[in-house]
Amino acid sequence: MSAVFRLTLLLMSLLSSSLVLAHPFKLEAQISHKKIWSSGRTKAYLKVALTGLELKTQRAPVNIAIVIDRSGSMSGERLKQAKQAAKLAVGMLQADDIVSLVTYSSTAQVVVPATKVGSGEMIISAIDGITSNGSTALYAGAQLGGEEVKKFLDAESINRVILLSDGLANIGPSEPTELAELGKELARSGMSVSTIGLGLGYNEDLMVQLAGASDGNHAFVEHPEQLA
Repeated sequence: MSAVFRLTLLLMSLLSSSLVLAHPFKLEAQISHKKIWSSGRTKAYLKVALTGLELKTQRAPVNIAIVIDRSGSMSGERLKQAKQAAKLAVGMLQADDIVSLVTYSSTAQVVVPATKVGSGEMIISAIDGITSNGSTALYAGAQLGGEEVKKFLDAESINRVILLSDGLANIGPSEPTELAELGKELARSGMSVSTIGLGLGYNEDLMVQLAGASDGNHAFVEHPEQLA
Protein backbone atom coordinates (compact mmCIF):
# COMPACT_ATOMS: atom_id res chain seq x y z
CA MET A 1 0.00 0.00 0.00
CA SER A 2 1.45 3.38 -1.01
CA ALA A 3 2.14 6.20 1.43
CA VAL A 4 -0.53 8.34 -0.25
CA PHE A 5 -3.22 5.75 0.25
CA ARG A 6 -2.12 5.20 3.82
CA LEU A 7 -2.36 8.96 4.41
CA THR A 8 -5.82 9.02 2.86
CA LEU A 9 -7.07 6.23 5.08
CA LEU A 10 -5.48 7.82 8.14
CA LEU A 11 -7.14 11.18 7.50
CA MET A 12 -10.51 9.62 6.85
CA SER A 13 -10.21 7.52 9.98
CA LEU A 14 -9.26 10.45 12.19
CA LEU A 15 -11.93 12.75 10.81
CA SER A 16 -14.73 10.21 10.92
CA SER A 17 -13.90 8.95 14.40
CA SER A 18 -13.50 12.29 16.16
CA LEU A 19 -14.59 15.41 14.33
CA VAL A 20 -17.73 14.02 12.75
CA LEU A 21 -19.09 13.03 16.13
CA ALA A 22 -18.63 16.51 17.51
CA HIS A 23 -19.46 18.60 14.44
CA PRO A 24 -21.95 17.45 11.79
CA PHE A 25 -20.44 17.68 8.31
CA LYS A 26 -19.91 15.63 5.16
CA LEU A 27 -16.42 14.25 4.47
CA GLU A 28 -15.11 13.58 0.96
CA ALA A 29 -11.57 12.53 -0.04
CA GLN A 30 -10.23 12.31 -3.58
CA ILE A 31 -6.81 11.40 -4.94
CA SER A 32 -5.40 12.66 -8.23
CA HIS A 33 -4.07 9.28 -9.41
CA LYS A 34 -5.94 6.01 -9.53
CA LYS A 35 -2.67 4.13 -9.77
CA ILE A 36 0.78 4.98 -8.48
CA TRP A 37 4.00 3.20 -9.37
CA SER A 38 5.50 1.35 -6.41
CA SER A 39 9.00 2.30 -7.55
CA GLY A 40 10.31 5.65 -8.58
CA ARG A 41 8.88 9.03 -7.69
CA THR A 42 5.33 10.19 -8.50
CA LYS A 43 3.67 13.46 -7.54
CA ALA A 44 0.08 12.94 -6.42
CA TYR A 45 -2.48 15.20 -4.80
CA LEU A 46 -4.99 14.42 -2.10
CA LYS A 47 -8.14 16.51 -1.80
CA VAL A 48 -10.10 16.37 1.45
CA ALA A 49 -13.40 18.30 1.44
CA LEU A 50 -15.52 19.03 4.50
CA THR A 51 -19.04 20.29 3.83
CA GLY A 52 -21.06 21.56 6.78
CA LEU A 53 -24.52 20.14 7.19
CA GLU A 54 -27.53 22.22 8.08
CA LEU A 55 -27.86 22.61 11.83
CA LYS A 56 -31.35 22.51 13.24
CA THR A 57 -31.43 25.05 16.01
CA GLN A 58 -34.36 25.73 18.30
CA ARG A 59 -34.88 29.15 19.82
CA ALA A 60 -35.82 29.64 23.42
CA PRO A 61 -39.55 29.52 24.29
CA VAL A 62 -41.28 32.91 24.32
CA ASN A 63 -43.53 34.29 27.06
CA ILE A 64 -44.70 37.79 26.15
CA ALA A 65 -47.43 40.28 26.94
CA ILE A 66 -48.39 42.64 24.12
CA VAL A 67 -49.60 45.87 25.74
CA ILE A 68 -51.39 48.33 23.44
CA ASP A 69 -52.33 51.92 24.21
CA ARG A 70 -55.91 52.35 23.02
CA SER A 71 -56.49 55.85 24.35
CA GLY A 72 -58.35 58.44 22.28
CA SER A 73 -55.19 59.77 20.66
CA MET A 74 -54.56 56.32 19.13
CA SER A 75 -57.76 56.43 17.08
CA GLY A 76 -57.65 55.98 13.34
CA GLU A 77 -54.49 54.98 11.51
CA ARG A 78 -52.33 54.65 14.63
CA LEU A 79 -54.49 52.01 16.26
CA LYS A 80 -55.07 50.28 12.93
CA GLN A 81 -51.32 49.90 12.39
CA ALA A 82 -50.72 48.94 16.01
CA LYS A 83 -53.23 46.12 15.67
CA GLN A 84 -51.64 44.98 12.41
CA ALA A 85 -48.21 44.92 14.08
CA ALA A 86 -49.60 42.89 16.99
CA LYS A 87 -51.14 40.35 14.60
CA LEU A 88 -47.86 40.00 12.73
CA ALA A 89 -46.09 39.41 16.04
CA VAL A 90 -48.56 36.66 16.95
CA GLY A 91 -48.00 35.09 13.54
CA MET A 92 -44.26 34.84 14.25
CA LEU A 93 -44.78 32.88 17.46
CA GLN A 94 -44.89 29.11 17.72
CA ALA A 95 -47.90 27.14 18.93
CA ASP A 96 -46.36 26.42 22.36
CA ASP A 97 -45.22 29.99 22.99
CA ILE A 98 -47.11 32.00 25.62
CA VAL A 99 -48.79 35.30 24.76
CA SER A 100 -51.18 37.64 26.51
CA LEU A 101 -52.90 40.78 25.26
CA VAL A 102 -53.38 43.82 27.47
CA THR A 103 -54.87 47.19 26.50
CA TYR A 104 -55.13 50.42 28.42
CA SER A 105 -56.87 53.76 28.19
CA SER A 106 -58.27 55.31 31.39
CA THR A 107 -57.80 51.84 32.95
CA ALA A 108 -55.94 48.68 31.97
CA GLN A 109 -57.69 45.51 30.86
CA VAL A 110 -56.58 41.94 30.12
CA VAL A 111 -58.09 41.16 26.71
CA VAL A 112 -56.45 37.72 26.38
CA PRO A 113 -55.02 36.12 29.55
CA ALA A 114 -51.62 34.45 29.21
CA THR A 115 -52.12 31.32 27.11
CA LYS A 116 -50.43 29.15 24.51
CA VAL A 117 -50.61 30.65 21.04
CA GLY A 118 -52.04 27.54 19.40
CA SER A 119 -53.36 28.46 15.97
CA GLY A 120 -53.43 32.13 16.96
CA GLU A 121 -56.94 32.65 15.57
CA MET A 122 -58.56 33.51 18.91
CA ILE A 123 -55.83 36.04 19.74
CA ILE A 124 -56.01 37.71 16.33
CA SER A 125 -59.77 37.96 16.64
CA ALA A 126 -59.35 39.68 20.02
CA ILE A 127 -56.86 42.13 18.50
CA ASP A 128 -59.34 43.00 15.75
CA GLY A 129 -61.89 43.93 18.42
CA ILE A 130 -59.76 46.64 20.09
CA THR A 131 -61.22 50.16 19.89
CA SER A 132 -59.91 53.51 21.13
CA ASN A 133 -61.20 55.95 23.77
CA GLY A 134 -60.26 57.55 27.07
CA SER A 135 -57.00 58.71 28.65
CA THR A 136 -53.61 57.01 29.11
CA ALA A 137 -52.95 54.81 32.15
CA LEU A 138 -49.55 53.68 30.89
CA TYR A 139 -48.21 52.58 34.28
CA ALA A 140 -51.24 50.36 34.88
CA GLY A 141 -50.92 48.82 31.41
CA ALA A 142 -47.26 47.94 31.85
CA GLN A 143 -47.86 46.61 35.34
CA LEU A 144 -50.77 44.44 34.21
CA GLY A 145 -48.72 43.09 31.31
CA GLY A 146 -46.03 42.09 33.80
CA GLU A 147 -48.60 40.23 35.91
CA GLU A 148 -49.62 38.19 32.87
CA VAL A 149 -46.00 37.31 32.04
CA LYS A 150 -45.45 36.22 35.66
CA LYS A 151 -48.10 33.49 35.29
CA PHE A 152 -45.74 31.45 33.09
CA LEU A 153 -42.40 32.92 34.15
CA ASP A 154 -39.57 30.54 33.25
CA ALA A 155 -35.84 31.14 33.43
CA GLU A 156 -35.43 29.19 30.18
CA SER A 157 -37.90 31.40 28.31
CA ILE A 158 -37.80 34.91 26.87
CA ASN A 159 -40.05 36.74 29.35
CA ARG A 160 -40.99 40.18 28.06
CA VAL A 161 -43.58 42.92 28.09
CA ILE A 162 -43.92 44.72 24.74
CA LEU A 163 -45.58 48.10 25.22
CA LEU A 164 -46.73 50.51 22.54
CA SER A 165 -47.92 54.05 23.18
CA ASP A 166 -48.24 57.33 21.31
CA GLY A 167 -48.87 59.65 24.23
CA LEU A 168 -48.11 60.86 27.68
CA ALA A 169 -49.00 58.95 30.84
CA ASN A 170 -51.79 61.04 32.38
CA ILE A 171 -53.53 58.51 34.66
CA GLY A 172 -51.72 57.08 37.70
CA PRO A 173 -47.93 57.27 38.19
CA SER A 174 -46.56 59.31 35.32
CA GLU A 175 -43.04 60.47 36.21
CA PRO A 176 -40.04 58.84 34.47
CA THR A 177 -38.59 57.89 37.87
CA GLU A 178 -41.83 56.08 38.77
CA LEU A 179 -41.81 54.15 35.51
CA ALA A 180 -38.14 53.34 36.05
CA GLU A 181 -39.00 51.82 39.44
CA LEU A 182 -41.64 49.67 37.75
CA GLY A 183 -39.02 48.56 35.22
CA LYS A 184 -36.64 47.58 38.02
CA GLU A 185 -39.41 45.66 39.77
CA LEU A 186 -40.21 43.71 36.61
CA ALA A 187 -36.50 43.03 36.04
CA ARG A 188 -36.17 41.63 39.58
CA SER A 189 -39.04 39.27 38.72
CA GLY A 190 -37.10 37.99 35.71
CA MET A 191 -38.59 39.90 32.78
CA SER A 192 -37.76 42.90 30.63
CA VAL A 193 -39.80 45.56 28.84
CA SER A 194 -39.58 46.67 25.22
CA THR A 195 -41.24 50.03 24.61
CA ILE A 196 -42.27 51.48 21.26
CA GLY A 197 -42.98 55.19 21.07
CA LEU A 198 -45.26 56.23 18.22
CA GLY A 199 -45.23 59.75 16.75
CA LEU A 200 -43.38 62.88 17.79
CA GLY A 201 -45.47 63.80 20.82
CA TYR A 202 -44.85 60.92 23.22
CA ASN A 203 -42.77 61.15 26.38
CA GLU A 204 -39.47 59.63 25.26
CA ASP A 205 -37.82 59.95 28.66
CA LEU A 206 -40.62 58.00 30.30
CA MET A 207 -40.53 55.17 27.75
CA VAL A 208 -36.73 54.96 27.76
CA GLN A 209 -36.58 54.87 31.56
CA LEU A 210 -39.13 52.05 31.74
CA ALA A 211 -37.28 49.95 29.16
CA GLY A 212 -33.76 50.70 30.35
CA ALA A 213 -34.45 50.00 34.01
CA SER A 214 -35.72 46.54 33.08
CA ASP A 215 -32.71 45.84 30.83
CA GLY A 216 -35.05 46.05 27.84
CA ASN A 217 -34.96 48.21 24.73
CA HIS A 218 -36.79 51.18 23.26
CA ALA A 219 -37.71 52.01 19.68
CA PHE A 220 -39.15 55.15 18.10
CA VAL A 221 -41.63 54.94 15.25
CA GLU A 222 -42.44 58.26 13.61
CA HIS A 223 -45.17 57.08 11.25
CA PRO A 224 -47.88 54.45 11.95
CA GLU A 225 -47.12 52.50 8.77
CA GLN A 226 -43.66 51.71 10.15
CA LEU A 227 -45.05 49.80 13.13
CA ALA A 228 -45.34 46.38 11.52
